[in-house]
Amino acid sequence: RICSTSKCRTQLPPEAEYKHKTCQKCRELDRIRKQKKRAEEKTLKRSREESEDEDVPVNSNDTHPIYRQAGLYTRYPNAETLFKDLRAAIKHDHTEFGGEFTLPPDPMITDKERVRMMISDVWKATGYRFTVHDNRPLETGHKTILWCSQGAEHKRSRKGEQEGIVHRDTVGMCRYACRGQLTVTSKDSTVSDTDTKRISVRVKHYKKHIPYYDVSMPEEATEIIRDNLLTST
Repeated sequence: RICSTSKCRTQLPPEAEYKHKTCQKCRELDRIRKQKKRAEEKTLKRSREESEDEDVPVNSNDTHPIYRQAGLYTRYPNAETLFKDLRAAIKHDHTEFGGEFTLPPDPMITDKERVRMMISDVWKATGYRFTVHDNRPLETGHKTILWCSQGAEHKRSRKGEQEGIVHRDTVGMCRYACRGQLTVTSKDSTVSDTDTKRISVRVKHYKKHIPYYDVSMPEEATEIIRDNLLTST
């Protein structure tokens, strides 16, 4: 028996004594090669996470100050100033906002929980509600991508009439071709800096429309409407 590695002619011990198909030298070289490959992939993944939120396409013709940042996220001292500018930016019919701030990590709050809280704050600041499209755990944090809940391009098709299905008595929500998208990320500031969290918010919204509102109706109101319909026929 000889080593199964190409160009290696090392004689192997009997199979009863040595179960591997390659010699010790080739096995060690293969282990080092795989270890190096994993390290390179890990470094590449981290570098992508560091840079993926940096470039934000902006409308350079817009007069609002957040659009004069050479396509980069605006860095704010805290969340309050970020949301102040976001409230101003969302008033435009065409909005592309990118902002970030840092804060010390809280051992009682995970990155995913912090992202969830930021999403709620964005809803309060803009009046637009966003539906989760993708949750992405990162090497040092968490990212969530959402779509505008009132976007016409993401409206779910209505299920056909099927026996046994009871449809809710709700008024359909108005839809708009806003192409709204929200991305919120919470992660370590850098690969080497784990003592600071970087929170970034990216909002794209291309058509101003009425804020989100709950279209569900209380059961009592539904019963009154049904009674009125029955008595009027």
